[in-house]
Amino acid sequence: MIATAQKVSRKPKTKTKPKAKSRSTKATRKRPTKAEREQARQEALAQWKACLAKFREEPIEFIYNSDFEEENVADLLHLEEEIPQTKLSAEEEEAVQKKVSRPHPSSSSYVVSLYRTKLLSKEIEQALFSRMNYLKFEAHRLLESVDDEKPQLEVAKEIETCLRESQDLRNELIRSNLRLVVSIAKRFVEAGASFDDLVSEGNMALLRAVEKFDYARGYRFSTYATHAIRRTYHRLWLNRLKDKGRKADSGAEILSDVADYRELQNEREGQWINLKKWLTQNIAQLDPRERLIIRSRFGLNQNLKGQPLRAVGKKLGISKERVRQLEKRALGKLRNLADENFVDDELLAELKEA
Repeated sequence: MIATAQKVSRKPKTKTKPKAKSRSTKATRKRPTKAEREQARQEALAQWKACLAKFREEPIEFIYNSDFEEENVADLLHLEEEIPQTKLSAEEEEAVQKKVSRPHPSSSSYVVSLYRTKLLSKEIEQALFSRMNYLKFEAHRLLESVDDEKPQLEVAKEIETCLRESQDLRNELIRSNLRLVVSIAKRFVEAGASFDDLVSEGNMALLRAVEKFDYARGYRFSTYATHAIRRTYHRLWLNRLKDKGRKADSGAEILSDVADYRELQNEREGQWINLKKWLTQNIAQLDPRERLIIRSRFGLNQNLKGQPLRAVGKKLGISKERVRQLEKRALGKLRNLADENFVDDELLAELKEA
């Protein structure tokens, strides 16, 4: 069979007039004037500066870790891995309802709700703290690198995302440790304090502890937070005793409160003794000027009272601010050597105020 060529009908070509260019279309694409471009630039700049002002309302505080600046930070911190959920299963919730204690009628439903969140394992706890601090570090780094006069709205979105995600992680850490506040508050309720007031103050101490905890030092957050919460309660007791003294209550009542406070304070005083002993043993790790500052500031010389910055500066022939800087550097060195059983950032901060 011989293939035949398919016939293709061809229409005769007719001459067509070229289409006239639409002037209306050209008019709609009118280039903005110089004044309009300047106005748009000023609006973008104003929006950019508003974003920066929002981010800078409060300093972005984080606990630095050298891993944050490594190229493989995602692998070091396991950023791509999902963190397991901390919510209880239905069976676990039922068990909690049966076992939960009710230390105060007005707060029983609140206490029950706390037990619906699982306690964190050490691995999950460290993952949450490392990611939270890394995200704040990244937001801080981006914020420090921008030019206030050159709008970078994409960078603003990235900073906002980092801060929002770090806040979510912070909230998760707080929720998972609210039970710790309740367990410590129970001990102080027995001495006559209001349970609700103690829980409120303890929660505030917990919030501050989450911001200051250095996960890289290896110990559990509960150890660190317990010190912070107890210290807050001790201060409440001291204020209560002062108020009672001003109101001239009966001597027997005041003595009873003092006895209760002393009993709760014994454990704390033991930690102070251990801390001062540890500082004395490890102060040789500092240079001569730092040693003098620590001894003078914390009263390590013959158990004398700590001296103010100005007095130490006069002794060394330097300014008060320079003493503060050297003290901060010395404390940083000591923290790296600290025994996790009784030394933490909160205790060192208290000694600094002595």
